[in-house]
Amino acid sequence: MEKLRDRLGSGAPRLGQLAETCGQVGFAIAVGAYVVDLLYSARTGTSLWVTPFSLLGLWTLALGLAWLMIKLIQFGRRLQVPTADEVLARDARPPVLYLRSFRDDDATHAVFERWLLRVNYRSEEEELAATFAEVGPLVAVGRPGEVLPHLGAARFYFRDDEWKDRVAELMAQASVVVLRVGGSRGLIWELERALTTLPPQKLVLLIGHNANWQTLLAAAPPALAEKLQALQPQATGSGVGSMRGFIVFDGACEPRYLPLRRRLLRWSLLHPYLYELRVALRSCFSTLALPWSEPPFPIKQVTIALLLGGLSILLQLSR
Repeated sequence: MEKLRDRLGSGAPRLGQLAETCGQVGFAIAVGAYVVDLLYSARTGTSLWVTPFSLLGLWTLALGLAWLMIKLIQFGRRLQVPTADEVLARDARPPVLYLRSFRDDDATHAVFERWLLRVNYRSEEEELAATFAEVGPLVAVGRPGEVLPHLGAARFYFRDDEWKDRVAELMAQASVVVLRVGGSRGLIWELERALTTLPPQKLVLLIGHNANWQTLLAAAPPALAEKLQALQPQATGSGVGSMRGFIVFDGACEPRYLPLRRRLLRWSLLHPYLYELRVALRSCFSTLALPWSEPPFPIKQVTIALLLGGLSILLQLSR
């Protein structure tokens, strides 16, 4: 299938910028509508849940509009995504290689999480790219035939008869290889090769909610499989998004599980998972002597939330 960017040619980035701008304006309108309905309810004592589909139940329309606008923003940004070749041409650092089953792409690019209770402006894969941004550009193999690349890792597109050789080359070039454990045949080959050819400290295994432990244990050498199996009971936490945690290795190939823990006070609309990912991988960065920095506290977001909450309380008390 011909890619949409190829059909649009040089106009794709400009169209992408227009779509992203329209989406941002629409999202701001959605937030404004929600705030108006919230303040009206606080002023009149009307519950948001009593008449959610009435004329003044703007929050229901605002939620739908916010979802559509985030999708529009993502579409616009996907039109502007450079290829992996373009990224590596302007960034001389060794890349960070991200390997996963194509079936996991939908879960890692979800906009809403936990039954619409949390909106994610950026996807899990984008947050992985931000986590390793100080190390090198995140690159991955794109799904054959996809119309637009997903956001996050810059994509290579390989033919069926060349992808194994090219992935092996990328593994050798990468400063870090992040592999999301799954069960597809291509990923099993990548997992086996990573476990047997890479320096152990270069490999980071991402454990998701749907991680196939049997595939992982079967791909590992017997001595390592026994150690990995001992870690399985630790990988039971809720994690963040579709991710539970990571398995990292030291120079002696001793595995260690790093859980991902939700930190609600550090959640940011623009970077919903960045803090949790950076904190969980801090020891891994230290082992590899990679640059690490703590994400800044989302002070603007917290300030706005406190002001809106305080305003609602004042309106309620003034009734």
